[in-house]
Amino acid sequence: MRRVFMLASVLCALIAFNSAYGDTLFNLEGTLQDGTGQFHGTIRYSSSYQVLGGVTGTLTDGAFTYTVPSTYSSETVNGSIATHLAFYFLNPDFELNLYVPNSFLAGNTGGALCALSTPCSPLFTSSFQDYSPNGSPTLGVQLFQTLTATPQATPEPGSVVLLGTGLAGMAAHLRRRFRSSRT
Repeated sequence: MRRVFMLASVLCALIAFNSAYGDTLFNLEGTLQDGTGQFHGTIRYSSSYQVLGGVTGTLTDGAFTYTVPSTYSSETVNGSIATHLAFYFLNPDFELNLYVPNSFLAGNTGGALCALSTPCSPLFTSSFQDYSPNGSPTLGVQLFQTLTATPQATPEPGSVVLLGTGLAGMAAHLRRRFRSSRT
């Protein structure tokens, strides 16, 4: 009985700690260099696969709104400086380029992405470009003045431990009940 309970506890702990290092979802907030454009969205980082992507969000600039669907695209530009994420969309035609400093990925803590206020390098600045002939005439190529990411809280590890200990307790209770009914 003790062995079963100990084994179940160890298994639940392993599952909980393993899921703590899965995907991390970050909230993205940014402003364009013109001061009126705003970006609100999310970005996903999978530490188990070392993949950055899954960007979703909305960029608004005056009367124009651009929606970024959930997309994965990752390309390393310079291993010591930043990872480049390039997203191209049709209807309307626009492009979103995000440069994520490698220090951002080291601790899953979030922080500033490469922008005018927080440069990684003169060559690596996050930007947005509208290619649509009917799009915003003021946008063209816009660099991000600010762009920050903050991690979202993920309660999964605690939930898994709670579920696992509950199941282990139920199994122990059923086993005890089954044994007492046999004698």
